[in-house]
This record gives sequence, C-alpha cells and structure tokens, in this order.
Amino acid sequence: MYRTGMAQPGKAAVEALFGPGKIGPVVTGNRFVRAGTSEGMVDHRNLANADLARLLGQLAGLGVGLIITGHRGLHLTGVVQVGGPPRSLC
Repeated sequence: MYRTGMAQPGKAAVEALFGPGKIGPVVTGNRFVRAGTSEGMVDHRNLANADLARLLGQLAGLGVGLIITGHRGLHLTGVVQVGGPPRSLC
C-alpha cells in the first residue's frame, strides 16, 4: 500500500504510464505531462530568461513526455493570479 492508503497499481497501469502516449497526431514518449504554470522566469519585457530555459531543459532531460510551457488566465480584469499584476488580454 502507498502512504495515502491507495492500492499499488498493477503492471498494466505502470506500463501504460511509462509507455508512449498520444494526443491527436502527437505521440509522446510517455504519459507524464507537465502542465502550464507561471514560473515568473521572465525579464522586464515578459520574455523568457535563461532560468526558464534551464528549467525546461531539466524537465526534458528527466524524460517528461509533454511540457506545456505556459498558461493563460482569461478574466475581464486581466489579473492572472490574486495579487498579481494585470496582464494584457491580447
């Protein structure tokens, strides 16, 4: 049993997780997906910096099957997160 009390997954489930995945025509090496997040790794112009490039390179090197490199919050106020600065909705 895992610490959470969940039963250990069977061999087929583990093989499916580590085996190739497919989203439409895109085939991934496995089913690990890193969801789009806001890392705050941009310069004053909101352009990616070396820290973000390094992070994405590390994720790829660890074998993440699909990396979504950003997110977009759509709200009339333009606020992406509570306490965050307004962002352009374009």
